[in-house]
Amino acid sequence: MLRTLLCTLLCGLATLPAAAQSLPQPGDSLYKAMKERVFIIEGSTPATYDYRFSKSDAASIIDRLPHVHEHPSIDAALTDRVRDSLRAVMLGRIASFPSDTLLTCDIFRVLRPHFDFLYDIDPHYRISIRCSSPLPARKSVRKSRHLPFTCMNIGDTLLVDTSLDGRFRTGDRILAIDDITADSMLLYCYPDRYCYTSALLRHCRYASQRNRFRVLLQRDGRTVEVETGGLPLRTNSVRLAQAVETDRSIRIFEDAGCGYISVPRFYAVNSRLVRIVHKAVRDFHSQGLSNVIIDMRRNPGGNGGDLDRFISIFTDRDTVAVSHGERVRVSRRTLNDYAFLTEEMLGQNAELPQGEFVAGFPTDPSMYVGGMKYYVMIGPDTGSVAALVANILHYNGAATLVGEPLRRNAFRFGECLDGHTLWPTCLCEMAISTNESDCCTLAEDGILRPDIEIPCIAAEYMTGRDAQLERLLRLIRENQ
Repeated sequence: MLRTLLCTLLCGLATLPAAAQSLPQPGDSLYKAMKERVFIIEGSTPATYDYRFSKSDAASIIDRLPHVHEHPSIDAALTDRVRDSLRAVMLGRIASFPSDTLLTCDIFRVLRPHFDFLYDIDPHYRISIRCSSPLPARKSVRKSRHLPFTCMNIGDTLLVDTSLDGRFRTGDRILAIDDITADSMLLYCYPDRYCYTSALLRHCRYASQRNRFRVLLQRDGRTVEVETGGLPLRTNSVRLAQAVETDRSIRIFEDAGCGYISVPRFYAVNSRLVRIVHKAVRDFHSQGLSNVIIDMRRNPGGNGGDLDRFISIFTDRDTVAVSHGERVRVSRRTLNDYAFLTEEMLGQNAELPQGEFVAGFPTDPSMYVGGMKYYVMIGPDTGSVAALVANILHYNGAATLVGEPLRRNAFRFGECLDGHTLWPTCLCEMAISTNESDCCTLAEDGILRPDIEIPCIAAEYMTGRDAQLERLLRLIRENQ
């Protein structure tokens, strides 16, 4: 029976993007080690696997942390001195655990200094804890329940953001979920400003795998407890995405002479997005508005198609500067990406020749909408392609950036590959960037700061209103 369960676990993990490495096989020492550790979490719904690790197991995982050979900068940054320093911190964390047994989330906590170091180099590089169940994938998804709201993390304060259930109100402070305090949840997760409760709880001993949730909230100075069965995974995800688009898409603030457009992400095909934004900006202009806010605080990125037409809406420059140059880390997985790469280049960073990267592009004059002052709202969750768009608009004088600084190197790396599973754990790399660009930018030390800095203050958001947007609108009114 245990062998069947272990095989199911391995097959579940093999479906992840991280399946670039071969699975352990019966008879392998790694298979034996995993077989000894795996168990089903008591009371989990759907049934979910976890591992038990000894402190010596955790120490051996530290020593086996993989190099990231496909990335153009990480291995160079992880010098022996840095590795030794990080290793000392991680071993200290192991020693600090009161119990001799560590679970998957504890291993993540132990390895967090290493992961944070890499995340600071490239925000694309993240480690996720993945779930696996003895149930077939479809049945497991059907049985999975999720809390009907998203979260906003401001420092050490966790708030309800978008909600599908009136018992959870935007701005409610989350004190605990099933006796797991907000402080505990945030210790095990990346510092995302906007996040799903399922991700927070999954990193806390798979506490997301339940069919009932008890949430302790603070509202108007009172403590409120709400119990809910949540919603099915697919229903929850679709309805939350729809709620975000409905609440924050296109609006007009007449007293500020301002139109507002939220761009929540870039898509595999951006032609529809470009049409919507272009039409909205033209409508604002025809109504006599003179200011436009493009909100990309929640935009994690996406695909770069049609970005030349998107950027053309905001600038009358003939050409737009993008990058001084770009390089690719040559590996077996990138060798066929460019015709000029050869076997002899394996392990090197190869400069892309002109024509193989976007140094700049001509704009489309028919897209430009003049006579408007453009503001682009950014924040720490503005990532990847969205961060690049904000940088291009800023560098080329097309928009004023407002909000909070981007994460370090938010737009420096790209062209991501699927990551690897960190055997023998349920941890896996979400993505590995292969290209590094010398972007045309006004960023300092890799951090692009807004022209108008408006910090995110938890107390202001506990009112349920968008405090940063309100403060920007106040500034626009004052400057009219």
